[in-house]
Amino acid sequence: MPRTAPSFVLALLVAGMPLSALASDHPSGSATPTLKSQAATIAQSERPDAAKADDDKASADKDKGKADDPQPTAPPTPAPPAMTISSGGEIGVYNKYLWRGFVLADAVSMQPTYWVKFADTVTVSSWMNLSREQLEGPLTEHDLTIDYTKTVAQKWTISGGWINYVFPGLDEGAVTNEIYGGLTHGSFLNPTVKAYVDVHEGKGTYFNFSVSHTFPLGTEGFAATPSFSLGYNDKQWIDDASWSDANFGLKLTVPTPIKKLFLTPAIYYSKSLNDDFYDDHFIGGIGIVTKLF
Repeated sequence: MPRTAPSFVLALLVAGMPLSALASDHPSGSATPTLKSQAATIAQSERPDAAKADDDKASADKDKGKADDPQPTAPPTPAPPAMTISSGGEIGVYNKYLWRGFVLADAVSMQPTYWVKFADTVTVSSWMNLSREQLEGPLTEHDLTIDYTKTVAQKWTISGGWINYVFPGLDEGAVTNEIYGGLTHGSFLNPTVKAYVDVHEGKGTYFNFSVSHTFPLGTEGFAATPSFSLGYNDKQWIDDASWSDANFGLKLTVPTPIKKLFLTPAIYYSKSLNDDFYDDHFIGGIGIVTKLF
């Protein structure tokens, strides 16, 4: 090799060409393609960072586009249904006033009732008994009742509530209070069981087991409702616990020319199951029933 060869090699090294390029199988005239391939290699090695930056920018633009798109909104929550309120009343006139086997007024008695029902579950009612037997005034009793009744399963209904009793003619025990609960099955005869616990003056419990069913008579609003109930008194107003009374009844519903006004003639027979405290009685009378709204 001429003496000038080392200088040429040194010049190539300074220019950045690797020595392997000199050992290439390509002829000396192919040195230029080799330099291009190195440049391409360098550019390819630098490409991923640039491509990644481009991809990140595209992804950011895409996300920005998504953020700018209107988002779907949930449907508006429907407003709760308005509470339903209904009201009605009844005035009944009977030959006497019998309560759980006890005769509380052995004379003609008038019994007005007014009730208001909220949302078909809560009923507030006011009931009175007025009798000419009472010397200090016709009002012998007033009952204020708050009742909650709700269907909890197919054909099963629970009820519970509070009753405040006021007896204006009594010097002692003129006010007392009960809480009660019951269960009804809405099948034929509507079997029902209820327990009334006096938490004040009465201090006992009265259990009532009853069945009743309304049979329509034609298509004009006539109906007949036979009923039967059985009472068990566990020391409520008495010092004994026993079966107290069995009651048989029949009530008719008779429509009138006035819309929402009905007559309800009824007759009942109460059989004593404990002669120490109760007697047998027939009770008969008629009521006028209306639904105001």
